[in-house]
Amino acid sequence: MIGYDADNEADKSSINSDSGLWEPLCCLSIPSFTKVSQTTSLDGLRTDLSYSVQLGQQGDQACRDSTAKISIKDGTGKNTFVHYLSSDDTKQALDGGFDFTASVDTAGSVTAVVDWTDSRAVDDKQATADAFIATDPLKCHVNIVDFCLDDGKEVSDGRWAFEFRIRAEANTGCGKMSVDLDLIQDDSTYLGHVVIPSDSIVDSFNCDCVKTFTVEADFNGAPGDIYGQLDVRNSAHQVVQITDSCVYTVASDAPVLPTGA
Repeated sequence: MIGYDADNEADKSSINSDSGLWEPLCCLSIPSFTKVSQTTSLDGLRTDLSYSVQLGQQGDQACRDSTAKISIKDGTGKNTFVHYLSSDDTKQALDGGFDFTASVDTAGSVTAVVDWTDSRAVDDKQATADAFIATDPLKCHVNIVDFCLDDGKEVSDGRWAFEFRIRAEANTGCGKMSVDLDLIQDDSTYLGHVVIPSDSIVDSFNCDCVKTFTVEADFNGAPGDIYGQLDVRNSAHQVVQITDSCVYTVASDAPVLPTGA
């Protein structure tokens, strides 16, 4: 700073300030945060929420410890899901966009939020998107995951036991279901029938374990292809699904019990 008299004829005084380094401002932005899709389990209790997020920074490397936090909140604003983007994920979000899927309970998923912060930022940024959106009342849907006739053997004279493996899932829209299993040979011969508790079939899926169900029938051991047919109906006795099992072949040399056993 230099001072002059009124006529600019002589220097009166001068002084230099301390040296200072100008630092650019850290400016954050969230150009986009959108919900891409929603996939809900058959029972309506869990949902996969997919999102795409784009982040922005301006300030000539002024932003140095930026953090992106993804959260899903319930109706009271309480976090029910929290995830911090890694440095690699953040770089993707800055370079064009980062896609991710959160698997959460439907009951605690009302709003999705991204918080984009930095200790040097002029302003931290936040963006929101929808979380779980309930659809119309659930329509009954059954998914037969696994249905196979694994074994057949004679248990007494002229009486055979056939062992089925069944795994299935159903949503709450089905109510109380009825499940019938018919035993058929060569597409034409009806061998037997059994009613299976629907809870047992659905539980076989939920526990992620193998469940077997046995159907006994009068059978002479004649060679042929045997299979089961599953008839699933909802509480209104409307057919939801009819499906055939894999085939079990009884060979001509199949072992049988001695007569009178």
